[in-house]
Amino acid sequence: MLNPQPDEQCGIEVGLRGQIASSNCVPASTRLIDKYAGLITSIDYNTLLLDACPIGIVIFNSNGYSVAANRSSGKLLWEPINKLETENFRNIKSWRKSRLLNLLEQSINTNRAIDAEVMLHFSINKKRDCIHARLVPFIFNSEWHILTIFSDITEKKNIEEQNRIYAEEIESSLYVDRCSHSNIRRDARP
Repeated sequence: MLNPQPDEQCGIEVGLRGQIASSNCVPASTRLIDKYAGLITSIDYNTLLLDACPIGIVIFNSNGYSVAANRSSGKLLWEPINKLETENFRNIKSWRKSRLLNLLEQSINTNRAIDAEVMLHFSINKKRDCIHARLVPFIFNSEWHILTIFSDITEKKNIEEQNRIYAEEIESSLYVDRCSHSNIRRDARP
């Protein structure tokens, strides 16, 4: 008969004819270590997924400090990742110059998700990028946080602008063409 200790859990396998095929007693501390190792593996996996994601993801607490950020967020926002992780978003210059800071404050104050396109101006490289920002407030450990999801839509906006210019040029040339046809008809009358 098995006599497990108070901190042990025993497993018994019974064979086809009711005989004990095998038994094992595992200390509770070993089970806890196994569960902890599983949690660490899950955390590592989730971190790997977030860092591999091409979309920028940053989570800020209600005081404006980052509690998590992936690598893509630093690339998309032209901010060093350590700056995003340590600086209050209210102090990020490019966010103050654009309407992104106002949108973050609005989302926090109203507890409502916001989708917006924002033009960011970067003094480092004189670059202007258009980003799509999804701002989602949520509660964690009884404190409000805001999940920010960023994607670069600069190329899309450039193509839209080129298409708008082409459409105006076509419309303009059609107008000129219509005007020239109406002048020809007037001139052709006896």
